Amino acid sequence: MLRLLLPLILALATCATATGRTLHVDPAGSDIGTGSRDSPFRTIAKASSVMGPGDICRIAPGVYRESIHLELSGTEQRPVQYIGATDEDGNPLVAIYGTEPITGNWRKVEVNGTIAYSIPHEDGITQLFWRDRPMTGARWPDQPFERIWDRSTWAKGDPGGYKGRMISREIADTGIDWTGAMAVLNVGHQFKTWVRKIENHAAGQDTFHYRLEERMGNDKEDGPTWGDDRFYVFGKLECLSTEQEWFYDETNRELLFIPPGNKMPRKGEVSVKTRDYGMYGSGLQHVQISGISFHGCTFNFADSDHLVVENCHVIYPNFSRMLYDTQSPENKRAEVQTSVTGNANRISRVWIAYGNTAGIQLVGRDNVIENSIIHDVCWEGNISHPGILLNGGNGSDCNSRVSNCTIFNVGNVGIRYGHRNNIIEYNHIYNTGLACKDIAAIHTGSPDAFGSVARYNWVHDSMGKGIRGDDQTRGLTFHHNVVWNCDEGMILKGDFNKCYNNTVVGVNGHGCLIIPTRPEPEKWWAKAEFLEVQNMNSVFCNNLVESIVYRNDPLPDGHSISHNVELAGSPVLAAFLEAVDARDFARAGGLVAGLIRDSGRFVEGVDIPFTGQKPDSGAYQLDGDIWIAGADWSPPGLGFELQVNAEVARSWQLPVSSSTTPVPLPGIIRESQLSPASLKKLQALFDTCWSAEEVRVRREAIRERNALSDDSPEYRKYQGEVSRLHQQANDRLKKRAGEVLAGSELNRFHEIFK
Repeated sequence: MLRLLLPLILALATCATATGRTLHVDPAGSDIGTGSRDSPFRTIAKASSVMGPGDICRIAPGVYRESIHLELSGTEQRPVQYIGATDEDGNPLVAIYGTEPITGNWRKVEVNGTIAYSIPHEDGITQLFWRDRPMTGARWPDQPFERIWDRSTWAKGDPGGYKGRMISREIADTGIDWTGAMAVLNVGHQFKTWVRKIENHAAGQDTFHYRLEERMGNDKEDGPTWGDDRFYVFGKLECLSTEQEWFYDETNRELLFIPPGNKMPRKGEVSVKTRDYGMYGSGLQHVQISGISFHGCTFNFADSDHLVVENCHVIYPNFSRMLYDTQSPENKRAEVQTSVTGNANRISRVWIAYGNTAGIQLVGRDNVIENSIIHDVCWEGNISHPGILLNGGNGSDCNSRVSNCTIFNVGNVGIRYGHRNNIIEYNHIYNTGLACKDIAAIHTGSPDAFGSVARYNWVHDSMGKGIRGDDQTRGLTFHHNVVWNCDEGMILKGDFNKCYNNTVVGVNGHGCLIIPTRPEPEKWWAKAEFLEVQNMNSVFCNNLVESIVYRNDPLPDGHSISHNVELAGSPVLAAFLEAVDARDFARAGGLVAGLIRDSGRFVEGVDIPFTGQKPDSGAYQLDGDIWIAGADWSPPGLGFELQVNAEVARSWQLPVSSSTTPVPLPGIIRESQLSPASLKKLQALFDTCWSAEEVRVRREAIRERNALSDDSPEYRKYQGEVSRLHQQANDRLKKRAGEVLAGSELNRFHEIFK
């Protein structure tokens, strides 16, 4: 036996290093080899099965179709390392594929009046690729992959629906009975998206029902749906109708596909997802992974500490047609996620793109994600699937950091963080909220996030808010952030917050810097005592903003809100917005130098960098460094870009002060497909539809209403007054729209605003 093992022992000894052995893997190798340079293993899994502390696995270029379960750990001085070959630019040449090509013979068939191609397939299919590009599971309305950010490819709900019942003329027009199909529903509180089975429907009917299941946590119905409810349907053969769509017939164990160009698929041209994870494991310590591309799969490590994942690409990482976080407990399942849980883990220079759920989540303490790029994730718009999720798990402290990351094209939140003492810094986040409503590009809330800081971030083109500290926030700090071209700018609720030296401009009329002072709303999930007055102990100073809006709340007395510069009405505002949009911050500062130089103040316990006698207002000091946000590299790309059919309108009218901020257009108009130019004209017209007295009465009624319980007669009285005033203004707008619109835009307005 010793004689038989001697060649293996000698071979391994020759590739040993000072810290451990070096094992080699190559697609041309063999798993009965020795793992030496001259006799490499064929699979990474084989190497991982014999790796120990200090060992290095060097992986040669090529495609590896396997799922590697990592079980062996290293130590602090002797980590286990998996190092893939890279090109001269550092891009991985090693690709772990989660897909397998389909073999066999296709046959031409006719389905729903169109030509498709069929092939027997025994196993169900989650995701299908054609020439390594994802195709669309058959759905109605149709949506090719390149239009995942086009919200017009979702059907629209009509007034009268409520949670559990959808009303839509569009579904009636299909002439199809959709009973038994699955509906993806972005309805109600539209920061969530549900998937529910259609329980009853009939051809030509505009109404279908589904089980709500989603409650507010106290088993109480949480109100009607909103004005921009959207949905689509999948799960029936009737959905298969156009190129790039596929359907799996479970009854006949058959795949049906309409490929691009509608030509017979060639051998190996079509592949299906068969493995969720290229690498996974739990209980690991001191493992390092570098230079690997995951394609159609991802990595997931649980309860692991001191892991490093760097210089990796994760393309098409996860896909789920069901959204299990909104299911009832008996139906919930774990979703496939790019995830690391544990402590002191680091993700660096990683590219994650094109997954319909979350980008990446880090759960635990002392974790870091840095210099990474995450984009085109969370296609369904569910808040549980942000670009980056950072929290401390079951602990109260997180002490983790997201820095120098670029996050864009996200259906919901760009960065969502929770638990104490996190740092969100030097990130560039844009095009968020592309598939839902009521979101923020950077979001947190509740007392759990106490001590967390968001600083030196660029945030723009969010369909919702830029940066938010939501209900029951306590002890947050926002400083030196630049927020522009969002629906709303920056809001800090709660108390004991610090908000200083931010630049917030070019947002919708809802407000740049929003400072609530009204009583905290009593939410069922709230953990802290409700405040009678918010932000009494908060500090808001040295901010350079277009306007400060208090949502009709009174401004607290004292020194807590002071030394802020408002640009509304300034003759240089338009040029300032243009400079900020171009990220020419030196020019932007020069345009307002006379307003912001030495205009700030010092804050007790805060070290504010400054160059003059006192801090300047805004995120950049006039004579200071121009800091840069985002990753310092660009991924190689895949040869295409997705269409983003979403545009945040800039301020439709520049308010001269918070007391004269115009009443925004009705949501059904703001969220329509009217052009930004038409929206601007309509907003200016709508302003004239309100008298100063009506604006005053409206604000007073809203203030009184918001101090009451929503089930009280007094609440309904004030709500009725607000509704009456809006109806009067809306009627005036309908009659006068022809003053500012013409042609197709006017026709579209009347079709929308009946």
